Amino acid sequence: MKPKITPYTAYDKNAYPYVVVKLEPFDTDTLIGQHRCEVRVVTNDDLQIEKLTDLIINRLHFGNRPTIRQGNNLIYTSIHSGGTLLIHEDEGIYEQILIFNIKFNRK
Repeated sequence: MKPKITPYTAYDKNAYPYVVVKLEPFDTDTLIGQHRCEVRVVTNDDLQIEKLTDLIINRLHFGNRPTIRQGNNLIYTSIHSGGTLLIHEDEGIYEQILIFNIKFNRK
């Protein structure tokens, strides 16, 4: 059973923004490993959340860009597959969750 998404807490409550990454194997039966990567961006500034989210998506989402290959062999690819925005009004904190489907060759 996979764990439910739970809120993360910072070591220092005033250390915003911060990013937490969680990587879980999704399909381990094939030569190409598939993982679910959850990236959480947590900040107390609503203007920062969009900038940080865009930066992460631009770096990790390959979309129509070519994957990283060596000859005909896949080495790495990543697709943004979903996410959500949580607003903790009492604390004044914004938490953007981004989900990526990552594949890489295990050789």
